[in-house]
Amino acid sequence: MTRNGLVKRRTKIGDRTKPTSFCLALASALAVLAGPVAGSARAADAAQKDDPPIIGLGTGGLGGGGGTAPTLRALRELSSEKADKIPNNRRIALVKQVVDGADGLLPTMHDPEVLMNYTSQFVSKGISPDINTMEYWGEDPALQARVKPAADAGSNMLEQVSVLAEAQAKQIVTAGIQIGSDRDRWQKLDELKDQAKYFENMIAYYRAIAIDTSGSKNAAAAQERARICDEAIKYLKDPFDQPGDDGGGVQPLVHNRIGKLAMAKGDYQTAKSCFRDMVSGKTSDGKAIDPAPTPAQVYEARYFSLVCDILNKKPDSAEKGLPDLEAWQKKALPADAQSGVEVAADMLRYRIVVTKANLARRDADRQQLNQQADGMLMALEKAHLEFTSIVTQQLVKRLPENANLNEQSVSVLQALIAKGNTERIKPETVPLDEKVVDRAVAAAKVLISHKEGVTPPEAQGTTLFIGVLLDRQNKPLEAADAYLDYADHYGGDPNAGAAVDRALTLAYSLGHGARKDEPEVKRVYGRALSTAVNPPWSRKGLSAAYADYLRSTGK
Repeated sequence: MTRNGLVKRRTKIGDRTKPTSFCLALASALAVLAGPVAGSARAADAAQKDDPPIIGLGTGGLGGGGGTAPTLRALRELSSEKADKIPNNRRIALVKQVVDGADGLLPTMHDPEVLMNYTSQFVSKGISPDINTMEYWGEDPALQARVKPAADAGSNMLEQVSVLAEAQAKQIVTAGIQIGSDRDRWQKLDELKDQAKYFENMIAYYRAIAIDTSGSKNAAAAQERARICDEAIKYLKDPFDQPGDDGGGVQPLVHNRIGKLAMAKGDYQTAKSCFRDMVSGKTSDGKAIDPAPTPAQVYEARYFSLVCDILNKKPDSAEKGLPDLEAWQKKALPADAQSGVEVAADMLRYRIVVTKANLARRDADRQQLNQQADGMLMALEKAHLEFTSIVTQQLVKRLPENANLNEQSVSVLQALIAKGNTERIKPETVPLDEKVVDRAVAAAKVLISHKEGVTPPEAQGTTLFIGVLLDRQNKPLEAADAYLDYADHYGGDPNAGAAVDRALTLAYSLGHGARKDEPEVKRVYGRALSTAVNPPWSRKGLSAAYADYLRSTGK
């Protein structure tokens, strides 16, 4: 008997030994060949599923509190048959809804089977896409900030499944197990408790890579990541990383996951050793991995062995190994998998060049490599429009502070503006990243000057947004000017009147404050009054103030 009697338990009813087989179904869901190769992974191995198992799907045992209803609706939508077709923005919103309401929902849920089903789908449909993005494109602090609370919520939900199942199993034992339904129910609960614990340790990898270690400069974050990985590795090694029934039939899945956990904490030697075992089909002690790794599992090991080289700042090693990966996948994977894995190879090639650029000592070499990497991104986007959003994010992330915004694409300008908006909506008590907002304003000014690729409504909205951003930065002079620009260009829009009013408020405060004698303040104050009293606004109540202004300036 091994940990918790999970792999091969002797039932407490009678003397027969019953190997549990849940592991194969559940863990297969966690070996996702992600992002660009999601479809090809399924083709490579029909037995390797992307979705965690549906366990006891039902509607019983749910709380009915009004405060939990939005969270429950979000979980149901992520668990629906149409979940795979949910747009990305909608998926992100649903995940946030679950994260925000999970603490309130969990105490109202009393059926561990239902909770297990919702959690499985929350992880698979809600979190895995973002994990896949980080695995194939590299870690990103903004994405990690969104994924971390979701991964933590998923872990907490699984812990609650285990607690509920254990408590209900004990109730059955206390009451006295009867042959028949009681026995079956007890056994199901006992196994569900262990399933949740197993699943929780498998997704510890998600929790780990969602921690922003800022290139390992953040010591506390790096230590927390290592702790999570070490605890999960310890749990999974014994008994799951064992051949055959002794390991529950999940050794290749667990062996790959241990490799990824080691990779996540920066132990690249151990990670590559695990991945080599998967390729050879034998562990370091010479024992065969059982069941034998599938082509999809071997592909995962081969690919992430090269990712280890990139993360370990050995791009030449990754570059040397890439042709072997491409030659192998052409032979080992089916025809309908080829397009996906070819794209994944291009992503790896891009990351190799980026790593070389980051390591380059000469500015000229770094610039040349960065240009090469940008060209690779643009070529990838042109061939695969579904990656436009990710490619844009990569370009923005890599954009030098002194980059000429006039040379950037509309999508990059839009992404810069979006980052500025993220700063704008921060609580007033949270300091803005002024550089990000300044760049967003500059990008917006360039965007509205574009004659191609920008629709009239977008140009109009961006023009107003410039004033809003400057206003949020507490730059009243510049904001008033921007609001008046909007009113001049879009006088027929209902927002134009509000823009004039806001410009007047800002200009009046400046014109009667400590800066009233500054030439620029006088100019903007006069412009605001002139705009207000003249058609189409004709604010006659301001005529006297405008006359005073003209007299004081000698006009």
